[in-house]
Amino acid sequence: MVKTTTTAVAVAALLAACGGGGGGGGGGSAPTPGVLATANYQEVSTAGAAAVSSSGALSSAISLASVPDAAPVAAPAEDAGSLLRRLVERYAQPGVIRDQPQATGSSTQGCAYGGSVRATATVANPNYLSAGDSISLLFTNCVEASGQPGLNGTLNISVVSPLVMSGSTIVGGELNTNSNGLIAGSMSLSGNVNMKFSGSQQTQTYQNYSVTRGGRTAVYNYAAVLSRATVPNTLTVNAGGSITVNNANYTLSTPTALTLGSSSPIGGLMRVSDSAGARADITPASSSTQFSVSFYPSGSSTATASYTATWASLQ
Repeated sequence: MVKTTTTAVAVAALLAACGGGGGGGGGGSAPTPGVLATANYQEVSTAGAAAVSSSGALSSAISLASVPDAAPVAAPAEDAGSLLRRLVERYAQPGVIRDQPQATGSSTQGCAYGGSVRATATVANPNYLSAGDSISLLFTNCVEASGQPGLNGTLNISVVSPLVMSGSTIVGGELNTNSNGLIAGSMSLSGNVNMKFSGSQQTQTYQNYSVTRGGRTAVYNYAAVLSRATVPNTLTVNAGGSITVNNANYTLSTPTALTLGSSSPIGGLMRVSDSAGARADITPASSSTQFSVSFYPSGSSTATASYTATWASLQ
């Protein structure tokens, strides 16, 4: 099981909440308003569904925090590995003082099934977690789960405001994350995600977040609110969300909040629509294994096309 550390939480949140890729990406030109039609609604809606699917191709990153410590936390001479672990522990145990102040340090650790991750921690204040503290993870063919592709690229996590913990749950604070060509197999992630925690809610804002799978790209710009106030948890896409597929923009929304199962949505309604009112409604099945999509042309209340797919097919 993955340890409950900020590295694990941040990586899991970053990768799992914006899992899959979609249709072909745009070139250098600015995106244009999209038009949903029978010919393309399946491709566009698949990219929309992938925004809330888990990301099996990159799941090896989620377990990085379970790599055994290379040295005791209280080592007399604090090395970069201890510095990283101490920075991570600040999120889970605020107020613990570091034995030795050190502004920046790096260390490289092996991954469970090959490859390595180089971690660089920068500490703004040596005595406590503060805005400006950061962790940068550089993956080199890192495989943390048997059978998964090697993970390459960089993931940066920076502190906007210190995280507040209630047991193992984050209930306050803010992080920024940035990935630059984080690649596993045919999938890559690039862009920015801001994560704000407030009580039982977590808001994730995706900015120009590009997901490429098998040479096809979707770009996400939206804010999603995850609420743990009820069981099952719910996920709502705020107004103004968008997705770009084939260099064309579409609106992403949740007319009915999604209810979340252990790995995928199990209820609610997600919608991808164009500016003329044509829409593709994505309805998760209660089994958590699949979802159905119905296409409604502009001005019509009757679906003219539909299909069913599994969440696993998006991974």
